[in-house]
Amino acid sequence: MTHVDTMERFFQAEARLERVIYIAGALGAEQAPSDEITEFLEEVSKADVARLFGSLPSSVDEALDREDIDGLCEWLVQQQLLGFLVQVSTPVMAKHGDGSIFDWGHYRRHWVYEYTFEAALEACFSWVAQQRAAEGAKS
Repeated sequence: MTHVDTMERFFQAEARLERVIYIAGALGAEQAPSDEITEFLEEVSKADVARLFGSLPSSVDEALDREDIDGLCEWLVQQQLLGFLVQVSTPVMAKHGDGSIFDWGHYRRHWVYEYTFEAALEACFSWVAQQRAAEGAKS
């Protein structure tokens, strides 16, 4: 798939990428978290971290309670969870007359984690499809 194909797929899905964090690159050789990693962890809940990376050991759970970003980053390296965090967004469908429209003035955002960028894109499109299905079920 070319970049143009990917762009078209985002257009057809009514979605866009908001942020991409390549964890291996964001940590670097010294495993010092970048501003992007720090901001990500300040924005998400502990439940989001568990959803993205799986069951968290108590040491990581406690590190998150203490806002110890280094503790989480060390665990990510130990577990080789060094892939891609991707935030995708899609507008919320709104009723308009007899039909529906999408308006980027009101949208949902969602984080996914996958080891490869391609898998992260697929996870993004899957989430968007779930949003569309849920909106269709409401109509």
